[in-house]
Amino acid sequence: MKLLINEWNDYMTQAERDGWIQYAAAVPMKNSLGETIYLSGQNHYIRSAMVGLRPQLNQNAIAPTIQNLSIIGTPPVCTIVGATGIMSIAFSNGDSWATEVGGGMIVYAGTPVNAGVKYYSGPWLYATAIKGLVIPPVSPATIDLNTIGLQLATGSVVPLAYRTRRADNRTTEIATLGFVTCS
Repeated sequence: MKLLINEWNDYMTQAERDGWIQYAAAVPMKNSLGETIYLSGQNHYIRSAMVGLRPQLNQNAIAPTIQNLSIIGTPPVCTIVGATGIMSIAFSNGDSWATEVGGGMIVYAGTPVNAGVKYYSGPWLYATAIKGLVIPPVSPATIDLNTIGLQLATGSVVPLAYRTRRADNRTTEIATLGFVTCS
């Protein structure tokens, strides 16, 4: 995060910062209470760049020219085999993020919870990113959840979430997928 703040302050041109400031003024967000708020241009830039860093999605300082968060796309359908920790992620490879280089869908998992839990707000662990391509990725994708430190077994209940990011840096808010019971 410090690197991105330094990039904003020291390496971006004023025109690039102005683009993010304009984008921020036009794009409302929701806070944890569901109220509409507006982030600063710097906040939107860092938010978008942080999401794209780990999966190495398109990184540049250019603000989106389309003044919205993008459409999150078709929610993926996930299944998990508890004995192996392998998660299968079925998605629509016709979604806009999937058909452009630099786009992607980022999937997050939470630590296993009791079956009676109805709400989970984090912390979210980065599970995987499915990168968009000129020829869209093939569905379903798989990820070994053991690699992110989850200890799973048959019957484990795992909260899941995702977001999408477009090649032009538009990044959706995180959307929960609910809870998946490991088979």
